[in-house]
Formats: sequence, C-alpha cells, structure tokens
Amino acid sequence: MLPILIPWRIRNIQTARAGTASMSEIDLVRQAVPGVAIPGNRWARLARLGGLASGVAGGMLAEAMRQLAQGKRPSMGNLLLTPANARRVAE
Repeated sequence: MLPILIPWRIRNIQTARAGTASMSEIDLVRQAVPGVAIPGNRWARLARLGGLASGVAGGMLAEAMRQLAQGKRPSMGNLLLTPANARRVAE
C-alpha cells in the first residue's frame, strides 16, 4: 500500500526527480516513504488483508464506544474515517 503523501513530501520528490535536490532532501524523502515487504504467496496476502480488516473493525468499535461514552450518537462515516484507521490503511 502507498503511504499518504503530505504536500512537502511531494515537493521534495519532484525536486529529487528533477535532479535539483540536495542529498539531505533525498535522504529525507527516503526516510519519509519506507518500503513495505510484499507477502510472498496468496495465503500471506489474505492473512495481511484479514489483519487489516480486523484492525479497522476494532478501531471502529473503539471509536463507537468512545463517542457513546461522550454522549454522542456515532455515525458510520465518523467511525470509519478516524486518524487511527487512516494510519492503519496507509501502512
């Protein structure tokens, strides 16, 4: 999965590709966009996807409990689009 890129990262990647970036900018981009190992077989990919789905579902449940404890009525959109769930999907 691709990480979410913040605009300053995009600018640094563009200057790195143009050949005008300094070495520190290139190193910063390499640190900001880490590589992710790709599972080797079908079952490993299925297990990773299952882990992601259960993590997102757990995050939704935790957010629903948090909102109920605050006296708010949780909505599906607010439960799914939390910063923690976005981080899970991006990693």
